[in-house]
Amino acid sequence: MYTVRFQFSANRAPDFLLGSQTIAEMEFAEISEIVALVQEFAESLEETLIYCQESDKVLGLSDFKIQ
Repeated sequence: MYTVRFQFSANRAPDFLLGSQTIAEMEFAEISEIVALVQEFAESLEETLIYCQESDKVLGLSDFKIQ
């Protein structure tokens, strides 16, 4: 299981979140689901952090280019 925190750019956040929020957190069972969302919303995201509950590790995707 993965907990993912998406940080949207301030100018795009209102398209996805309420009020002045810029961060959304979601749970996923598969990495492929996360990759699909990151690819779809790449232009709106400033950072994506993935916490893998199994390994107790956090990965920030801003250091990687996902195509």
